[in-house]
Amino acid sequence: MTAAARPATPACSARCGPTTTPVRSGTTAATPDKTCCCDSSATSRCGGALGAGSSTARSRDPYTGRRLTWRQDGFAIQVDHVYPLAAAWAAGAWAWPQRRRLRFANDVRRELLAVSADANQAKGAATPSQWLPPRGRCGYLGAYLRVAVAYDLPITAADARVVRRVATRC
Repeated sequence: MTAAARPATPACSARCGPTTTPVRSGTTAATPDKTCCCDSSATSRCGGALGAGSSTARSRDPYTGRRLTWRQDGFAIQVDHVYPLAAAWAAGAWAWPQRRRLRFANDVRRELLAVSADANQAKGAATPSQWLPPRGRCGYLGAYLRVAVAYDLPITAADARVVRRVATRC
């Protein structure tokens, strides 16, 4: 599923429970089961610990087009922040109140995607001028821009050039 085709947050929340898990540094970690559950086309149940509750879920990696099956690929699925946390921090998220940072870091509807570990590691903290997915570029750039607008995050001149260039083929 692409970011645009995701179920709405309330339906997802009803199936998958809370969004965040606090950690000591004052930040949060996204609940991977929720992201996988909300990105998947079929889930028998959603649970707490990664992989503990979801017995079957199928999805497509929006960056590679590769089919991901929770039962087979559970440890090869990672959660990507479409607008990288490091880029947001450098762009001013460091000055946001903690509540806004938590909302941004755990925004399943716009910011988080279940993707293959290989794609997520290749992307790292890169923005569009530094990395584009091998497939689904238009969807990725649309999601990136939606996050930037929703959280009033800047788009660098280099990223804007890439968006304009790729958009001519969307």
